Amino acid sequence: MRRRPAIWLVTSFVGAGLWAIVGLPSSAPLYGGKPVSQWLDDGYEQASMVVRELGPEAVPAIFRKVRWYDPAFGYWQKYRTLRDKMPAPVGGLLPKPKTGNFDAVRAGTLLAQTGPQAIPMLTTALKDHNPAVRAASAWALSSLAQSGKDIETALPLLTKALGDGNRSVRQNAATAIKANSIHPRGRVRRTGSGRAGAAINGRVETRPQRPPGPTC
Repeated sequence: MRRRPAIWLVTSFVGAGLWAIVGLPSSAPLYGGKPVSQWLDDGYEQASMVVRELGPEAVPAIFRKVRWYDPAFGYWQKYRTLRDKMPAPVGGLLPKPKTGNFDAVRAGTLLAQTGPQAIPMLTTALKDHNPAVRAASAWALSSLAQSGKDIETALPLLTKALGDGNRSVRQNAATAIKANSIHPRGRVRRTGSGRAGAAINGRVETRPQRPPGPTC
């Protein structure tokens, strides 16, 4: 009877490893006959060119990439941590985790280049379960606001994100709110006296922040 839990665990981990290798079916668009996910693996300049051309159509592929490859919160990192905790004989049977460094900063920078049409998708992603996705979305919204784009519709969720459990999400959200308060011509909009108003009156850094690693 004691063997059953062990067998179940091994089977579960092997299944998870195989699932991670195969991955979920992707409906990522093609550019130049190549999936967007592959362009994201290339140099930044090429990836940037592709996402600018595709616009919001590239957003799901970027989200999926950061969910898997963020070095702190990606699925591969979680799998690596679990695999390392397994007994050596069992861990040795499981597939090795893939490596990558597609973090929230890179994802956010590329997301911003998909343009203002992506703002609704970025806003929704502020509620994502993955901190890297939330941080990347807030980063992108901040970048769009700093370039003069109107992110007014994102303000309710950005304000809520000021209480996020992840520091980078909080800081990036506050930076986005502050940037949105500045009119493209340089005039400052009126801001409330509540939580969002406090955040945009000098209590936060003015650059989007990298998401910290997981804490013990």
